[in-house]
Amino acid sequence: MKKREQDTREYFTNITQAIDAAYESWVKQATDEFPVLSILKDGEPVPNPIYRHAARYGLTVILHSVQTIWSYAADIVGADVDTSIKRHDNFLHLTNMTFLPAEIGRHAYSASRLLTYQATASERASDEATQPIPDSEFSTAALDLFMLDRKMSASMFDFVGPKLGISGVPVEKAYVPLEYRSEVFKRVLSSLFSEFEEIKTVDTGFRLMNEQHEDIITHLSRAAFASLASTKPCSKGGCSMHRYYHEHYQD
Repeated sequence: MKKREQDTREYFTNITQAIDAAYESWVKQATDEFPVLSILKDGEPVPNPIYRHAARYGLTVILHSVQTIWSYAADIVGADVDTSIKRHDNFLHLTNMTFLPAEIGRHAYSASRLLTYQATASERASDEATQPIPDSEFSTAALDLFMLDRKMSASMFDFVGPKLGISGVPVEKAYVPLEYRSEVFKRVLSSLFSEFEEIKTVDTGFRLMNEQHEDIITHLSRAAFASLASTKPCSKGGCSMHRYYHEHYQD
């Protein structure tokens, strides 16, 4: 149990640091174009804390969905297949099911939505914040980052997507193995939720990021399924396309 808690804390730290590092790097190079991303503190520009919090929430939820998609795609079409055995017929049967990527995407979306409820129920979400974030201010930031300002949203995802594994193959520093994933992401989300002035902001934020969330899931589920179905997988520890997705595959 002690090792599991240590591992959970390590994954928690890794993912929060990865999200912050990617977002803050983007802010540094995007503030001239989008001044609202930064504020002055002691005469120096620093990330606007409300926008940073909105980004943390949205990117955490989307990253959870993306990793869920890769794990399911790998479990369905990511195993080595010997053409001389019946299993090859099963593999071809699955890869011909055109509805599967959409089905995986729907499941990933639902899993992430349910995780926000679990995080809301967590004791950590009830911690008192030093400077709680009002619903109205958070909503403005979430609208800009995920919905209304298409140029800002595209700029952010173009920059942070490859760094976090949102726009393609997962990256190791932001990847959480399946056996820890729910626990780690719930801990990240509950910590974020504790900063809200009102818990209703959890639902406000999820609703405002919904369109961007669904667009990414739709694209990524197709890409993950196609990539794993068309590429002969390596053994565990192999190439970057496959090394993360078989930690749960038992055969």
